[in-house]
Amino acid sequence: MIPLKNLELSGQYVFIVENILPDEHLKFLEQYFTADRLQSAQTQSTTGTSDIRKTDIAWLDPEDESTQPIYRLLHDLVKYVNDQHYHWNLQFLETVQYGEYSEGGHYNVHTDTGLHNPMGSNRKLSFSLLLNDGYEGGELEIPGSPGQPKIFSPKCNTAIFFPSSMPHCVKPVTKGIRKSLVGWVHGPNFV
Repeated sequence: MIPLKNLELSGQYVFIVENILPDEHLKFLEQYFTADRLQSAQTQSTTGTSDIRKTDIAWLDPEDESTQPIYRLLHDLVKYVNDQHYHWNLQFLETVQYGEYSEGGHYNVHTDTGLHNPMGSNRKLSFSLLLNDGYEGGELEIPGSPGQPKIFSPKCNTAIFFPSSMPHCVKPVTKGIRKSLVGWVHGPNFV
């Protein structure tokens, strides 16, 4: 029997990058996501949504000329992370979601995708980019990352990348407001 091992992936499923956005981008996002843009997040389940997820969200409009520098930077970041760590066939970045978790805000354990989509393309790589400090709780938990911590409390301007099929959750915020950008990168189904 020949043991199989993916030599390109180190066994570490989570990849972290710090100091992503320049200060002017962080300030822009703070002004861009005003209260009138936010809406209560929904889940695919129509019952008990607040039990599963309590978050206010908005979308970073990819057609807005003012958001283009951020999208270019995020595309470059995804390419860098994929080239450095995952080496997957990736095709495009979905519209990026902004989230605010105020006190009690959370998102129970979920995945961002399955492993196979009948349409042939699937979310393969997810990321969460923290936009602020000054809150408590709100840790990102990603169980099942061999050799890595399971709970992440990143500082502002840090992105955490992980396979979209990995179960993960955002623990309840106990003080302040947690702000983040979340993105999903698509590619052909794994075979």
